[in-house]
Amino acid sequence: MMKKLKEKEDYNFVHHPEHPDAWAIRLENGPFPETTIVFGAIRYDDTNEELKFDFSVVDSQDENLTEANVELQQYAGDLLFSVIEDGLEEGFVKINESEN
Repeated sequence: MMKKLKEKEDYNFVHHPEHPDAWAIRLENGPFPETTIVFGAIRYDDTNEELKFDFSVVDSQDENLTEANVELQQYAGDLLFSVIEDGLEEGFVKINESEN
């Protein structure tokens, strides 16, 4: 079940010096508070009709938290869906056809 997350409540966009050209998002509450993740490649898989994405944990209070954590993967998916949905509504996200 996908959870709708809200900017300024559940997460905030932040600048991360190691990733100046990427989306760095700090999780404010929920199961991973004070964790910052950066999304990499985001693509839609037509064959399986699903969104695929890469992300990295760049800061966390939990030193054992990694991208391999299945609960974090699901939460990151919910977060990405929320950001894209809000971005489409507000006009700061655009969808482009892949050249591949």
